[in-house]
Amino acid sequence: MKKIALLLIAGFIFFSCGKEKKEVEETKTVKESLKTSLILDAVYIKDDTIKVFYKQDNFFNYDNPTVVQIKGSDSIQRIVIDMPMDVAVENFSIVASTNKDQKTLVVKNISVQENDVIVFDGSDYKHTEYFLSDESFSWDEENQRCNLTHTNKYPPGIVGSEKLEMLLVK
Repeated sequence: MKKIALLLIAGFIFFSCGKEKKEVEETKTVKESLKTSLILDAVYIKDDTIKVFYKQDNFFNYDNPTVVQIKGSDSIQRIVIDMPMDVAVENFSIVASTNKDQKTLVVKNISVQENDVIVFDGSDYKHTEYFLSDESFSWDEENQRCNLTHTNKYPPGIVGSEKLEMLLVK
């Protein structure tokens, strides 16, 4: 009887330890990749190029921008800009236009998505509280658009504010 009890206890310990080890191994392989996307709903009248820089580890990576070509249109376009995989983005700096013939820009929305989940919803002009423009942007209240100036030292750009960074840094 003692032998059976000892065998049962030994078997229970053996199988329990093995199960915990398997669970730990399974959680290691299930680790999900991080995919961050910047989403713009904007009207670009002329063909243009957007350059997006991301902040990681408290520094902007100005060496490798994500570059997106835009085909000009009078209609609003949804522009999805994917950041490099597995980069924990802390903020964004966006060169909104490199085409010197682009005189105006209508931006209806700037949102941030991580793994198909909206982290920041900037629709209905809420993005204006979370993104700051430089001196190359001037707001045209009457026409609900931005007037762009390409004669300054840098092309027209916007950068995420501290409020946006607080949402992105976890």
